[in-house]
Amino acid sequence: MKKHIIVLLFLLIGVFSQAQQTRRQNIDTLLSQLPHIKEDTAGARVLSRLGSFYLRVDLDSAVLYLERSIELSEKLKFSFGILNSKQSLAAAYTFKGEIDRAINAYQGAFEEALVSGDTVRSMLILIELIVATREKGDSKLADEYFKMGYELAPKTNEYSDYFNARLNINRASFFHDDLLYDSAFFYWDKALKTMERIQLPGFTAVISNNMASAYFDIYDYPKALDAHKKAFEIATAMDYRPVEIDSQLGIARVYSAIDNADLAINRLLPVYEEEKQLGNPTRTIKVELELIRAYNQKKDFDNAIVIANAAYNRGKSLGLKAANISSITNNLSKLWLEKNDIDSSLFYLNISDSLALINERNFPKFSNLLLRVKLKNLEGKHMETLDYLVKADSLASMVLGPKQRAEVSYMKYLYYREIGELTNALDALERSNNLRDSLRNLEKRGDLIRLGSEIETANKQAEIEKREGEIELLTIEIEEKKSRNELLTIAFGSIAMIMVLIAVLSVRKLKSSRKLKELESEKLQDELIQKNRQLTTKALQDARKNQVLDSLLTETKIIQTSRNTDLSKLIRLAKEGINSEKKLELFTIQFEETNPNFYKNLRDLHPSLSPREEQICALVNLNFSTKEIASFLGIEASSATTARYRLRQKLGLEKEQNLIKYLQGLNEL
Repeated sequence: MKKHIIVLLFLLIGVFSQAQQTRRQNIDTLLSQLPHIKEDTAGARVLSRLGSFYLRVDLDSAVLYLERSIELSEKLKFSFGILNSKQSLAAAYTFKGEIDRAINAYQGAFEEALVSGDTVRSMLILIELIVATREKGDSKLADEYFKMGYELAPKTNEYSDYFNARLNINRASFFHDDLLYDSAFFYWDKALKTMERIQLPGFTAVISNNMASAYFDIYDYPKALDAHKKAFEIATAMDYRPVEIDSQLGIARVYSAIDNADLAINRLLPVYEEEKQLGNPTRTIKVELELIRAYNQKKDFDNAIVIANAAYNRGKSLGLKAANISSITNNLSKLWLEKNDIDSSLFYLNISDSLALINERNFPKFSNLLLRVKLKNLEGKHMETLDYLVKADSLASMVLGPKQRAEVSYMKYLYYREIGELTNALDALERSNNLRDSLRNLEKRGDLIRLGSEIETANKQAEIEKREGEIELLTIEIEEKKSRNELLTIAFGSIAMIMVLIAVLSVRKLKSSRKLKELESEKLQDELIQKNRQLTTKALQDARKNQVLDSLLTETKIIQTSRNTDLSKLIRLAKEGINSEKKLELFTIQFEETNPNFYKNLRDLHPSLSPREEQICALVNLNFSTKEIASFLGIEASSATTARYRLRQKLGLEKEQNLIKYLQGLNEL
């Protein structure tokens, strides 16, 4: 069963995993055949294949050739051609953002598959149809298709478990979209257990990424990071590039969220360059959107604009419409506003608005409304500012979540305060804080200490203190206004003001002291991270040197064998370069400087480990791969694999325990 499913999946996604050069060669070959094709099944196949290859190059051309293939296949009553072309056409419309047309194409392909008796293909198309229907916002029709899917799945015989799990994945994603996290995790857990049982690691990685996104939404950054790293590890081992990219983006998103934009950017830039070389524009745009987020977090607006412009041009040339372009233009509008270029900001905001309306996407609409608020406020048009705030509040209350409602309430507070309506400002600020408190209840589900994110904790504390201070100061302003009209309370008001000022000064002094300690802690953490980076870089350089020496050793042995020349001295020198004990001792010393507790904790818990095994533990702690460990220690890759396996046994780890996480945990015992 596993083998059949894997073959089927690779057939379906094969076109997406090809490099741009190969894809273009296939297109050129098929285009050369066009003048000679006849109105037969072979001609229909050529048109269908040509359209499929164009899916990742030019969506308009893809639609053109797929529609021609469908027309010819229907004329010939060629069921296989109709089915293939309609399914590919639906994918093209989905990429273009034309959801209604995509749904019609999927429905046609689904009916064709049912008529032909191909239940497996029917289920695959039905799953895509469910996603498209839900994307349109037709939950009722999506539920009907779900019911149909659960009824049809058992008829696929040995594939029934697989398809039930696929349906559960989609069900979980829909609950996630509706912010029903408990239900989402319930269905993801069911699907995960099934995929692990039938041994389909690719889908295990997909589910891990989905769960990570949900953890991120509820501020459980440690679990989000762990789940993304698990997905990345699985996808890398399988060479499953789309999921590998999604994992990288998720990891970078977590880094940005904890105010470590540099880590996010350093992780994304190599991926970005690689995707541009591979020539997959849709995946490249996904990386660009995450890079924009990271540069924006870093306040590096110039680089963010460069990336955003590249994404915008790439999206237009590909033929993408609505969702992706709307998001890109929204980002461009925000960035130009940060640079105080109102005209450019308005230009891109108008484009984003029109695309969001076409596709009826709520998040782009909401984001655009908040941008309108900022722009109108800068222009001093207060009535229009309030009008957009009311629209944003209505949209957030109806279809979005507490995070968006809190954001609108805080912007209302700023608006009312600016125009002097202090009572309304206080109401808006209290509402914002109440909503943020509800979000912080979700945050308690995450163990931020486990991530070691002092930065995140400090930021949240600073935010709480800022809100409390604003409420205190605003209350004082209201009391001041009232006291001007109430002469009898002047004395009391003066005393109260003095007491409040004393309290505020005391609180500020306490906060300053606390902030200083936090900054010192952050500095120490940054220094530790920097030292670990330097240590890792040095170790990798040594590993690369070993690779060169190892190659030299191999070539020298070949020369000696072929020419019977005495090169034993050169061989001995190369071996000495690979196995330099002095280098290993230096590494151990440097590692102990940056991780002073690691070796002590390791030896306390596992006193039977040899010095070589302790060195391997340190390299695994730095997230070295098996190949990198082998190069650094000057041993064969197979020996490094065996050493890791034996190390797990000596450490007494269970099968499900992660070696890297276990060893990294020893840094903090």
